[in-house]
Amino acid sequence: MKRTFFLLTVLFGMSLAATAQVQVKYGLRGGGNLSSWRGETVQSLGSLLDATNGAASTVSRFGFHAGGYAAIYLTDRFAIEPGLQYSLKGTELSGRLSGNSDLLNLLNANAVFRVQSHYIEMPVLAKLYVTDGLHFFAGPQVGYLVDNRMRVRASLFGFAPINRTLDIGSGFQRWDFSGVVGAGYKFENGFNLMAAYDHGFQRIDANRQFATFNRTFKLSMGYEF
Repeated sequence: MKRTFFLLTVLFGMSLAATAQVQVKYGLRGGGNLSSWRGETVQSLGSLLDATNGAASTVSRFGFHAGGYAAIYLTDRFAIEPGLQYSLKGTELSGRLSGNSDLLNLLNANAVFRVQSHYIEMPVLAKLYVTDGLHFFAGPQVGYLVDNRMRVRASLFGFAPINRTLDIGSGFQRWDFSGVVGAGYKFENGFNLMAAYDHGFQRIDANRQFATFNRTFKLSMGYEF
């Protein structure tokens, strides 16, 4: 009985000591995104365009992200960081309309497909500090698609006879799963900088028929209170 009591006392003391070492800080973060799709859907859009002589091109779409996080420091060199943020992603494809029509070839009709995907994301990052400020991180991220729109613009001789914005949310998965890796630096005053890469693992179309995934580079700055 005494031995059991002693062991329980030691374990309780160790848990208190471990808890005392844990430090939680909160912060805000925001920055820019460079997003694109990779996979079969992009190739399908590309089939509508004339890819000869490099006429069709995929462009990373600029967006932004903003949100907050909690940094849970388990030690001086290691932290777990769950967060919640809004993120604008998507892609853009432009080129010359293809087809068997001599008229299309003569008129040199150009088309642009521009997609804006609005996500609410929750990353959970494990951070390892190699110095007091420099750190590397990795972890999973869950995203929820709240809105998805595509702007289609076709132009002839500088005019745009087709210029429409379509709601394409029903054709895409609401949930997105990705992995995040990157590096950052935190200054003594709490100001911090981060560079990250999001690699999507979830097929983004609603029926999961196309091997198409989100890819995003992020540059962020934030402040930890």
